[in-house]
Amino acid sequence: MPDLARDEAAALLADAVSLWRLSPGTANEVIDAAVQCLVAGVDSPTLRELAGASPRDSRFVLEPLIEDTLDELGMEDVLAVNAQRGAFAAVLRRFKRNDLSARELVRWAHTNIGHDGDARCQVFVDLDDMYDTVDYSDDGTEDLDRWTAEEVDAYLEGRRSPGRTTVWRTPSTPTAVICGPMRRPRQFEVRISPSGRTLSARSWDDLWCSLPECGVPWRNVSFESNHVREQVLKAWGEHPDAPAS
Repeated sequence: MPDLARDEAAALLADAVSLWRLSPGTANEVIDAAVQCLVAGVDSPTLRELAGASPRDSRFVLEPLIEDTLDELGMEDVLAVNAQRGAFAAVLRRFKRNDLSARELVRWAHTNIGHDGDARCQVFVDLDDMYDTVDYSDDGTEDLDRWTAEEVDAYLEGRRSPGRTTVWRTPSTPTAVICGPMRRPRQFEVRISPSGRTLSARSWDDLWCSLPECGVPWRNVSFESNHVREQVLKAWGEHPDAPAS
């Protein structure tokens, strides 16, 4: 069996272990990878034992087997890497092998790393959000697929992120403008920028309850004109958080 086949089998075992460390609920992929190593000519006493193990065995049984196998194969560095980063690198390599799509990759990042996870992985978490909102964006799915591939190459090669999501991460803060005249008794139209969305409010409480859904801080509310301000205050009364103009 060529060395390349053995190297590839060992690499697949390393990736399977990396993913198992992050989610040790099942060891099916680790055991399957151990079997593939034996088929490719990679061998060690504990590797054979691992290949014959049951995925239903507890972590306390499998973990020593995995650790001893990696040690015997000279692959103990797999366990020295941060579990989250190691698993993520394994997923990126699967993407490079076309085992999963760009969309599946960034969804995995969002689910398993999240916005509070590793800082270098955040670009992929953001890309998942961008896929979710692609219908409201000037960019298409093809753009996101290409940007994801660029980010994968940069990550695996140890380069800085191309920064495709930088602008998306720091959009301008939405604002709300109370417009007049009254459409119905006590009811005013509120226009949200930059989305262009409109809503109706019948009181200050009605307005304050609606703004969080639109992502508008209460300080970013203004009146269309002083005349509208006078109308609103007359209809709704004074409020300590009412905009000055």
